Amino acid sequence: MCKQKIAIVGATGLVGQTFLHLLEEKDILDNYSLKLLASKNSKGQKIKIKNEEYVVELLNEHSFDDIDFALFFSTNEISKNYVPIALNKNVKVIDNSSYFRMNENVKLIAFGANESLINVNDCLIANPNCCIIQCIILLNMLKKYHIQKIIYNTYQSVSGSGKQGIDDLLRCRKGLMPLFYETDISFTCIPKIGEYLENGYTEEEIKLANESKKILQNNNIDVVATCVRVPVMFSHGVTVEVTLQDNFDIDEIIDIFKNNPNVVICDKIVPSSILSCKNDKIYVGRIRKHNNDLLFYCVADNVRVGAATNALNILEYIQKLG
Repeated sequence: MCKQKIAIVGATGLVGQTFLHLLEEKDILDNYSLKLLASKNSKGQKIKIKNEEYVVELLNEHSFDDIDFALFFSTNEISKNYVPIALNKNVKVIDNSSYFRMNENVKLIAFGANESLINVNDCLIANPNCCIIQCIILLNMLKKYHIQKIIYNTYQSVSGSGKQGIDDLLRCRKGLMPLFYETDISFTCIPKIGEYLENGYTEEEIKLANESKKILQNNNIDVVATCVRVPVMFSHGVTVEVTLQDNFDIDEIIDIFKNNPNVVICDKIVPSSILSCKNDKIYVGRIRKHNNDLLFYCVADNVRVGAATNALNILEYIQKLG
C-alpha cells in the first residue's frame, strides 16, 4: 500500500506532539510518510517517533510540494497564510485553528457527531473548538428531543492556551510573576478566555455559541456560554444545561449516552480532569433534570479529544472514503 504523505504544521506544539504520539500509540505510523513543519524557532529540532528520527523543517511556500494531506496545529495567522497555499497544490487540509470554522463553505466536523457530512471531494475541513467537541458529541445524541437552548459554563485548563499557559502555571506555582496571564493563575480562576467583545462576551464564548449551532445544523437554538480558565494542567470541564422541547426520562438519557463507546458515565466516581487526562474518553456525571432541562457535567482531555484525536479520526475517515 502506498504511504500517504502528510505534512504536520505546528509539529513541535502541544497538539502537534500529541498527534504524533497518537500515530505511535495506535500503531499506524507505518501508514504515513511524515513531514514535520514549524516556525524558525523550532527549525532543525529532532523528534524521535518509534525508532525513527525526524528533523523539523521550516514552514514555507514550498512545504506542501508532493504532499497528500496537511494538518494544521497552529495559529489563525499561519492558517490564513498557508492553508490557501496547500489547497492550491491539491493538498487536503484539516485545520485546527478557528480561522475557517465559520466559513459557510467549510465543514466543521466533530467526529462522533457529524462526520457523515464529509465527502471525498472536501478539500478543507475545520476542527471545532476543544470544549465544543466533548459537549457536542453528547448533545448530538439529544437532537431527537428537539434542543431549544444550551447554557455552557466551562472550566478550561491552562493547556488550552498552549505551552505558554502551562509555563505560566508552573511559574506561578514557584511564586514567580505570570508572563502570559494577567494574574496569578495558580491561586485563582480567570473568567476571561479570549478578548472581550462589545457585547460583553469573550471571543471564546461566541465561538462556543456559533460552532454549536453550525454542527447541530440549527441556528434557532439559543446558546449562551461563560468561559473560565482554571489552574489545572490538562482536560476541560463543562457544565451543560440543555432545554429540550420534548419530555425525557433521565434513565433513558443515560442509556443513550452509554451507547457511545467513547462516553463513560460517572455514577460512583467523580468526573475529573485527573480521570480524563491522556485518554480519548468523555466522562459524564452530575446528570440531573430540572423541569424540562437536562443538566450534566462532562470532562475530557482537551489536547486529545478536543484536537489531536478528532483530527486523526477525520484523516482516517477521509482515507476510507477513497
